[in-house]
Amino acid sequence: MPSRYLIVAVLLVAICLGALVFYEWQGRQIGQLGENTYVFLEIWQHTNGELIEGEYAPGMCIDFPGYDFYENAGVLSIFTPLAEVPDNFLTVVGVGESLSGSAGMGAASGLVWINSFPTTVGAVGGNFSMTSLDADGTVSLTYRGINLVLELGEWWENVTISTEQTGENSLVKYTTMVTVKNYGFQDKNKIKVY
Repeated sequence: MPSRYLIVAVLLVAICLGALVFYEWQGRQIGQLGENTYVFLEIWQHTNGELIEGEYAPGMCIDFPGYDFYENAGVLSIFTPLAEVPDNFLTVVGVGESLSGSAGMGAASGLVWINSFPTTVGAVGGNFSMTSLDADGTVSLTYRGINLVLELGEWWENVTISTEQTGENSLVKYTTMVTVKNYGFQDKNKIKVY
């Protein structure tokens, strides 16, 4: 008789575990989208300027970081004044820009909290439209007219190069790289507000 209870208990545990889908990514086991999880997506634009001719003219300096994401630990640190975390959200999108070289220096970033799809949000260099979020964490979006489908851990990069006159006698080559990355499922309990 006790062996029947043991078999039933083992079957119930197996059924419960089978109903949960887990994903292994970067050595961390992350559950599927749910009450305590979200998908973190980042859109980042970095511009580097290289003086081709003329005299160096200082570029713009920006220093407004709104968040920091520690990929290996899955920790999202939010700095004031962006400290308000909504009650319900499925996806957090980090949007940022950084400058180096003759383009300037520093970084600025912010967060967009998304709880329904489709949605359109303003981003560095243009708007993006998130069309869907699948149960496995795959994100579908349109950015600058390009349709992207990014699975967990996937990213897309676009590099553009332009040359501009920045004064009477200065010529600067700008290299701009836009990266869109799906960092996958994250634990809402690891969102820290400072």
